[in-house]
Amino acid sequence: MDDYYNDHGFTTPTGDNSRPWLWTVSLLSLLYSLLALGARITSKWDLLWFDDALLGGAYIIAFAHYGTIFSAISNGLGTTVGTVLDWEEDLAAKTYFTSRILYLVAMCLSKISVLAFARRIFSGNIYFEKPIFGAALAMSIIWGVLAATLSSAGCTPVQVLTAQQDAVCPSNRARWIVIVVLDVVTELLLLAIPVWFVSKNQIKASKKRVVAFVFAFRLVVAAFAICTAVSYFTFLNGAQDNIGLSATVAWQEVLLGTSLVSASIPSLRSFLWAFMSRGMGTMYGIDTKLSTNGGSIPMRSMNKSGRSAQGSQAAADEELGEVDVNKKMSLRPDWMQYSVDVGRGSPKTTRDNRASGSMKSDSSEQMIIHRNVEFEVK
Repeated sequence: MDDYYNDHGFTTPTGDNSRPWLWTVSLLSLLYSLLALGARITSKWDLLWFDDALLGGAYIIAFAHYGTIFSAISNGLGTTVGTVLDWEEDLAAKTYFTSRILYLVAMCLSKISVLAFARRIFSGNIYFEKPIFGAALAMSIIWGVLAATLSSAGCTPVQVLTAQQDAVCPSNRARWIVIVVLDVVTELLLLAIPVWFVSKNQIKASKKRVVAFVFAFRLVVAAFAICTAVSYFTFLNGAQDNIGLSATVAWQEVLLGTSLVSASIPSLRSFLWAFMSRGMGTMYGIDTKLSTNGGSIPMRSMNKSGRSAQGSQAAADEELGEVDVNKKMSLRPDWMQYSVDVGRGSPKTTRDNRASGSMKSDSSEQMIIHRNVEFEVK
């Protein structure tokens, strides 16, 4: 017991004390979650919306979770029985029991924020988006309520560190099987729904791969949920009290951190484009090198004077020094390949409008899928 009070939880783990591992995993989970939140806020500063408010709520609950788990570790979570005083172990059990409820609620809000973000992208109701997203939202909310209820109703918090099947809750294993199965199902929906809707859109295959990639991180969350459940069931099958739960606690922290981080990954698309525009190569199959004409398709007159008009247009552009406007202004270099200009006005006005449109589109709410078509008749 003297060694426990002298090491402050940051020494090498021993057979009687796994707290250093728990401190490390918990702190890293908190750190990576905060980094993802900072990147999200930076990339969406002018585009914050309801999905960000939901994720902010998830972070508030997560901070409460981290506070309770840190308290539990400080009071003896992850040690053998007898290492700490009885009242400290009871306090560790109660605070850890509370932390489990909080992490489930935080994960529920994380799921809902991802759905809100996806709904923002796939607006409208062409392919029954409204009822499908509504059903997914209802299922996520139901999972959150069920998870919080099943993990706490009729339970004895001080027995949560006891390695017995029904020591903490009646039908404890069955409760967690229901929680994990519904958790995995909702995570799969978070991936399947965006991929399904993007497959119906007439956009480049590279764009579709982007959507599948950024939402595919929810599969990692589902995998970690299964690992957490397997670890907990192993503990219930006869591991040591208290310290035998260390692996489950570690998986739980990894699961929560991954859920929070993956909720921000889809919104970082515009953040990554800033790096792409600085000549760091290609990403998601899109080349950052542009030709002078930007891949646009000029429309010419059917008469012979069309050629001279086109030549005059190019000469005027070069004289005004505006040929490279799109190179400098666009953060999404592949947009220009969709551009067909039809309109009326002077060359300078047309070019200024196109450059202005490129600048405004960088703050567009459509951060993953965006098609820009302009027409200019000369």
